[in-house]
Amino acid sequence: MVIWETSSESDVKQFNLYRSVDKTNYFLVGEVPAKNRKYGAKYIHNEHTAGGGIVHYRLDAINNDGKQTVLGNSSIEREDKEKSITVYPNIENGTIRLVSAEQIFTMELEMIDMLGRVYALSYVKDNTHELTVITGPVQQGPYIVVCYINGTRYMRKKTMFI
Repeated sequence: MVIWETSSESDVKQFNLYRSVDKTNYFLVGEVPAKNRKYGAKYIHNEHTAGGGIVHYRLDAINNDGKQTVLGNSSIEREDKEKSITVYPNIENGTIRLVSAEQIFTMELEMIDMLGRVYALSYVKDNTHELTVITGPVQQGPYIVVCYINGTRYMRKKTMFI
């Protein structure tokens, strides 16, 4: 949840909220209509970003004439959510079952062996907390599983197919 307040507003169409993990590449994560109150207003945007670490936000005001003004930047330390995904590999039927604490709408999955070869690339569109991804036949051994859930890198875990 991202909260901000204004002391006064006039001729503001909306506020655009941007997010970045590197302070260079910002991506739009919310557009909030302005209230245009003489004595300001309080705003709340529910930001459902997966993953931990430092996240950077930028808030811009968009005037009715289209002029964009950067109002400020802020960085926060987010809770590490990697522990909230559980990976269940199954070499016999060539699947990985993922159970997530966060709702999954879209997911991209990479499975990489220890030599850097990509063994599985999957894209799933669903609305669930649990997914089974078919990886196909794989060799026994250690793999890195990288998940992008709802557009954000969610985890990078070592797993063992035995």
